[in-house]
Amino acid sequence: MVERIFGLRGILCAGVVLALSAAMVEGEALVQTQAMKASTIAEIFIDEAGVRVELEIGEADLPAFRNVLPADLATGLGIEQEGTAATRLERFFGEDFAIGGLLIGQVEAEALPGRVVKVEGRDRTVRDEITGEPLPIAAGEEAEAVVFVELEYLFGSEKPETLQISGPGGEGGGPTGAPSIGFVAYHEGLPVNDFRYLAGRAILFLDWQDPWYSKFRNPNLQRTFSAPIQAFLYIDHYEVRKEIVVRPVDLEAWVDLGIGGGEVIPAEDQAAILEAVGAFLGAHCPVVIDGEPVAMELDRVHFVERSLKGTTVVEGQGDLPTVSATIGAIFVASIDGLPQEVTMEWELFSDRVEMVEAVATDEAGGMPSRLIPPQPELEWTNHLKNPKLPTFAEVPPPPAGGRVAIPVASLWCLFLFVIVARAVWVQGMGVSLLTKLTAIFAFIGIFSLWNFARISVPNPIRSEVRVTEEVETEIVSGLLRNTYRAFDYRSEDVIYDTLERSVSGELLTDVYLDIQRALELQGQGGARAKVNAVEVETVVGEPVDGGPAFDADCVWTVTGSVGHWGHIHERRNRYEGRVRVEPINEQWKITTLELTDEERL
Repeated sequence: MVERIFGLRGILCAGVVLALSAAMVEGEALVQTQAMKASTIAEIFIDEAGVRVELEIGEADLPAFRNVLPADLATGLGIEQEGTAATRLERFFGEDFAIGGLLIGQVEAEALPGRVVKVEGRDRTVRDEITGEPLPIAAGEEAEAVVFVELEYLFGSEKPETLQISGPGGEGGGPTGAPSIGFVAYHEGLPVNDFRYLAGRAILFLDWQDPWYSKFRNPNLQRTFSAPIQAFLYIDHYEVRKEIVVRPVDLEAWVDLGIGGGEVIPAEDQAAILEAVGAFLGAHCPVVIDGEPVAMELDRVHFVERSLKGTTVVEGQGDLPTVSATIGAIFVASIDGLPQEVTMEWELFSDRVEMVEAVATDEAGGMPSRLIPPQPELEWTNHLKNPKLPTFAEVPPPPAGGRVAIPVASLWCLFLFVIVARAVWVQGMGVSLLTKLTAIFAFIGIFSLWNFARISVPNPIRSEVRVTEEVETEIVSGLLRNTYRAFDYRSEDVIYDTLERSVSGELLTDVYLDIQRALELQGQGGARAKVNAVEVETVVGEPVDGGPAFDADCVWTVTGSVGHWGHIHERRNRYEGRVRVEPINEQWKITTLELTDEERL
């Protein structure tokens, strides 16, 4: 073999392109295993005309593919070949990489005629280790060289109902001597399976009416998100969520969405379809909490894209393929406290949708179910022995006498009342009605405005009062934890009211917007992580004006997560900042907050 095949880069990149015919034969059976990465990658594309195969053959597997290699390339690699080019290709399509088609009523598959479209040297496609999706080559890294082969297999006058796909055996780099081939098959552009090893005869049943339902006979060869409909319940102390992920083409069994038999859903029709789907799903599959039916409010509805790494919202991507277009709808009911029982009754079954995958999730994790017509209820019962109750941290009160809250509004009313009262005293009953009313309203304002428009100033009698470093840490930690705890609630009014316990009025809006931005999950259509923990690492304080108020340089970490469309999304951020803490109305509050660093961990 040539010194490191990919010392052969010059030979390969010269580009040997072939277009030869091949004979029809049957394939061999091999042993199947499960893996993600392989020396050779095969992508198999099936459409109405036939099958196209793209191979990236690694160095270790080249001997197993000797029959498809051009003679000069095989010679340069030190690989022996037998027979003429025509007989080698006949063996390749009949024994090495055979694809047979089977029509209804046939017992044995008929081998599809194949031809070599292209053979050339290329850089190996770098793929994500979880999904297998192509990735760009990292800067400074050199890609491995492979032999790229493109094959074409043509159907006859009828499209087969079943395909039998076989890979080569014999000499290769796999654990049993066979080549190590990772593969994925696509039917009409839709992946039938996640990346798996091709190590035997893979039998694929083709659904030409709806490729979503095409599947391999081996249950290990399927894609993760193969169910046309999934339903989820999420239960916590403040809300119950019903989430449904569904293909709109399947919903047309119950509601006309105007999709028809089109190959794509046009961008201009998508908003109307989302609205119709949200309204339809909102009227079906009712939820009962502790024996009482509840009205679920539509929170969000989006077209979504699902992969092994998660589910993301599809926005601004133009027309969508009808066969794979998927919608996620989220409905919410606000509650006060953890319920004991929650039930959702599934109402949507059809000839295609005979079973629905469902999961009920609480803080202990998800409990999967399969909903079928005889048992259509997704049930959740509270078995949590020690649920994590969301509570507010206790913040020590400000020291007595350190500062004085001056009721500015009440003092102005008192000043006005004194002036008007003096006028009444001097002029007697001859004063005007307006003057009398002014006196009355000023007197009322002295008391009714006592707790409004107050300013905090140092107590001239005890202006040196301040808290210790340990108490400063306790105060800042409690205020920060309580600030984030406000975002457990859904209502903006409730969040603001809760924030006001820890943050001064002028800072409320800025804090609300900054935290909401930090917790929002990218690509999730506005979904917000729920804060699980706030860890304050350091607090270094210094007094302000010698009183109890203080500035503090702080470092803290916020951890949040949200169960969403069957996935757990996590968010962890680390912050550095400077806060000013002052006693206001006998409570500590953050009055200024300046972030100096923000890092997503």
